[in-house]
Amino acid sequence: MTLLVVVSVLICSIVGSAIGARLLALARETRQLPELFIGTGVFAYSSIALPSLLIMGLPSLSLGAIRSFQLLQQGANFVTLLAVLLFTWRVFRPDAAWAPALVVAATALAVAASWGSVSVAPQTPGASAIPEQARPYVSLMILVWAVAFGWTGVESLRFHAKMRRRLALGAGDPLVCNRFLLWAIWGLACGALDLLDLAYNLAGFDFSRHPAPLLTICASCLVSGVVWYLAFFAPQSYELLVLKQSGAR
Repeated sequence: MTLLVVVSVLICSIVGSAIGARLLALARETRQLPELFIGTGVFAYSSIALPSLLIMGLPSLSLGAIRSFQLLQQGANFVTLLAVLLFTWRVFRPDAAWAPALVVAATALAVAASWGSVSVAPQTPGASAIPEQARPYVSLMILVWAVAFGWTGVESLRFHAKMRRRLALGAGDPLVCNRFLLWAIWGLACGALDLLDLAYNLAGFDFSRHPAPLLTICASCLVSGVVWYLAFFAPQSYELLVLKQSGAR
């Protein structure tokens, strides 16, 4: 199980780092916010949060090193969460009065959850299990992530439906339409996995050893890697399949 987790995390980290860097380079050229938000979120998560997670599991680390990587991971996760929220707001709900309020509320809750979990972190080197006093903060953070993923997934699915209606009228780009479907799949799948993790945390599972939460980590990494690859690095064969299914020539 440990090997499966390491492999899936490494695959997601490598694919996501490449995609995040590519999107950030694109954002530098286009000066567009969607590319900047997605690129920042994907790069921070893949290049910083995931490697930090693996490093923290090493048994030989000192308490100081564990704390440093924990803070690094928490910071990268916060950047990723904020990027997903901002992307969803600015792309799907730029004129909705409630959308920025949701972003602010979710951000504030994430800050509180991060501070709480770090403040009660394990006091001994090598301790990887979640201490009981940290579980309420971890549950809050997982819930915020589930809301963020669910929101971006639902909004992307709604937008995909609109684009499909446009395609039926002979307008729009099938590949762009498919990217919104892929983003919806990613958001909804990760949101559902977060809800599973929430249940595991409330049940008191050890996330570093119990097979159930370890499997959700693997599933989340593999789904993310595959969806990001197809959305931003799709091979020509996949693009041709999308065009064929849409009836485009």
